[in-house]
Amino acid sequence: YSLLTMGTALENTEPFKAVFSYALMRDEKGAEMHKSKGNAIWFEDAAEKMGVDAMRWLYGRHNPANNLNFGFGVADEVRRQFLIPLWNVYSFFVTYANIDGYDPAKASAPPVKERAELDRWILSELHSLVADVRDALDNYSSERATRRVEEFVEFLSNWYVRRSRRRFWKSENDEDKVAAYATLYECLTTLVRLVAPVMPFVAEDMYQNLVRATGNGKESVHLDDYPVADASLIDQHLSDAVRLAMRLSSLGRAARNKSGIKVRQPLLRAYTKLRTVDELSLLGQVAPQVLDELNLRELVPLDDVSEVAEFSIQPNLALLGPKYGPKLKDVRAAISEANAQQVQQQTSAGQSVTLGEFELLPEEILVSATDKPGYAVASEGGYTVAVSTEVPDELVLEGQARELVHRIQNMRKSAGFDIADHIATYYTGDAKADEIVSVHREYVMQETLSDEVAKAAPPEGTYVEEHDLDGIKLTVGVKKV
Repeated sequence: YSLLTMGTALENTEPFKAVFSYALMRDEKGAEMHKSKGNAIWFEDAAEKMGVDAMRWLYGRHNPANNLNFGFGVADEVRRQFLIPLWNVYSFFVTYANIDGYDPAKASAPPVKERAELDRWILSELHSLVADVRDALDNYSSERATRRVEEFVEFLSNWYVRRSRRRFWKSENDEDKVAAYATLYECLTTLVRLVAPVMPFVAEDMYQNLVRATGNGKESVHLDDYPVADASLIDQHLSDAVRLAMRLSSLGRAARNKSGIKVRQPLLRAYTKLRTVDELSLLGQVAPQVLDELNLRELVPLDDVSEVAEFSIQPNLALLGPKYGPKLKDVRAAISEANAQQVQQQTSAGQSVTLGEFELLPEEILVSATDKPGYAVASEGGYTVAVSTEVPDELVLEGQARELVHRIQNMRKSAGFDIADHIATYYTGDAKADEIVSVHREYVMQETLSDEVAKAAPPEGTYVEEHDLDGIKLTVGVKKV
């Protein structure tokens, strides 16, 4: 109000066109902040302990119509869920770019249309993000802008980088590797310019190292141009396909966890029930990604969920009793006569269910599922994934080899080896240990950067650990070459 008054009186003009503000700020429990209560947080303390960028992001992602519950706990959640994953992606890029001597100013990347599907997908998501963030900020919706950025960082970290790791790890600097570097570099440099107004200090730090250090860019990220979306790179069909792959992979992991079978153990097949016929047409495109994510050999469409699970339904009496009163017995009778599987499909998709004269909301019906023998099933939002829990001997052996690789990778870290260090691996064990190594020797060597895997007592100076792989006892030693 002071600014408005002074601007009008002194300059005969309004000093601003719009005011963006919040409701009330409370402590983490929703109580009013008071010095006498001891729950007040001074700005200097907040800036020192939680960091001003985390504080700004906390404000930016909040719905301004609601009270803001402010405190060190919620700021730490912002750090863990957004800032740290973003910084980890940045650190991943810098680490491997330094190892390979990748210079974005000199490297010549292939055109986007010639890059891998994974690259084209994340660039499509990136430019959709840019369009959405610009629109959100133009309409004073910082909450929508920051939430979309968080979603993109989740895609970048937990799908693109994780699924691209092998492309960065491989020793040869081929066109595919250069394309991966160029794609991740574009994502990061665009992202830091996109978030700079909300997160100025972290964005500046990353910009100086990613852009200024190469001799390009402006003196500061805050002097650079704000990103503009390239509509030609947005592929909605590809985006829909990959999001389906992520959804099925998430359900598949839940099913595997339910069965107690680790993801490192290969399985023969999984069955999936999709929500629409259109999505079924995408299954062939996304199947390789899902198979790789879930360590499967085959992904089979499922027509009827009753092939892998049995469903039962009950009324949610806590909700239906007060709503229907004396008619509750009629509701219970209608539910008892309903097709449990059809009800499950409708409620899992968030749809209401009409049973006789009653229209019931999804939360008013309790659906329980029992997996049939030989399957572990997970369902959500109208989608179902069922993994076959029968594991043939050859896949058991492959799973043990993957577990051995995992143990050796952890040994590399414990021994203090660098990411790029080549090693020699030694082991002693019984005939079963010999079978694991002999059948999967090349895989073990490639995954652990072992120049050799020898059955021999570890020489002096070797880092050694004892391991038990499903009852197979062996001694493993690793030594830097």
